[in-house]
Amino acid sequence: MSPLPSQTEQMRVFTDCFDEFPVGALRFDYTAVGEYHCLDFPPLPGGWTETTNHTSWGRLGNWQIVEDGGRKVMQQARLREHGMPMLAAGDVRWCDYELRAQVRLLSRNTEAGVMVRYVNNRTHYSVRLDGAGRARLIRREHELKTVLAEAQWQPDFERYHELRVALAGRSVRVLLDGKAVFELEDAGLGAGRI
Repeated sequence: MSPLPSQTEQMRVFTDCFDEFPVGALRFDYTAVGEYHCLDFPPLPGGWTETTNHTSWGRLGNWQIVEDGGRKVMQQARLREHGMPMLAAGDVRWCDYELRAQVRLLSRNTEAGVMVRYVNNRTHYSVRLDGAGRARLIRREHELKTVLAEAQWQPDFERYHELRVALAGRSVRVLLDGKAVFELEDAGLGAGRI
């Protein structure tokens, strides 16, 4: 494993605490026009984009900003049978970086997680935590979904968990609440957004 850059070598290039968003549902076109990305929609604050859409979703949004403990948080509003709701931000040229996110599951029947080296909704790494206590690192390349690592974890539905994903060359390191969950090498995806 290659070492991660020291604190003095790291530079913050993106941060968002969702303060610029109004409280409520994010607006997006869930019609066929929106599904095939035929129209350019005004960017959301922070450069966020909802990257997945399915006409079966109707007009109900997937994401909403809510206030929790005096701060604004992004919350996935609905579970979907077809497709996985995704938000992406950043630059497709990002290679070596560390993503830190506070995630919370709301029940045993939900999943929470992040994407890194996101190229499009069919090509990315994802770290998924489910309410049954399973943590997975998955590489998706179009139809091929490869579980690179899997471990058990103890979800606490009453609090946020700190999820960190560090990428340096082929090295992928995942920490949950400060403890290493996965450390591995994978040459599948070299760059992408969060």
